[in-house]
Amino acid sequence: MPGRSAYRTLVRLTGRPLIAGLDTFTAGVLDLLDAARQAIEEGAHGVMLERNAVDQPACGTICRGLHALVHQGVSIEEALITAEKSEVRSQESEEEP
Repeated sequence: MPGRSAYRTLVRLTGRPLIAGLDTFTAGVLDLLDAARQAIEEGAHGVMLERNAVDQPACGTICRGLHALVHQGVSIEEALITAEKSEVRSQESEEEP
């Protein structure tokens, strides 16, 4: 993702909704959430993950955290808490017979 001021300029110049691409291969969950937050603050209308996101061990947590951050406008910390709570509920429902 371009630098903060460069990204804001890109958003202004295109005049179209922009989706920010996030590098999931090298970033941890907190780094991804922070990059998404910055992109949204700079004018992005959403975020997308690279196709290797499904190979990440924390894929579910990442997706749920991004959803909370983008669609609910929560802080990074709240997004992570929401994602982790959802992960626990998901695991519990898988264990039920």
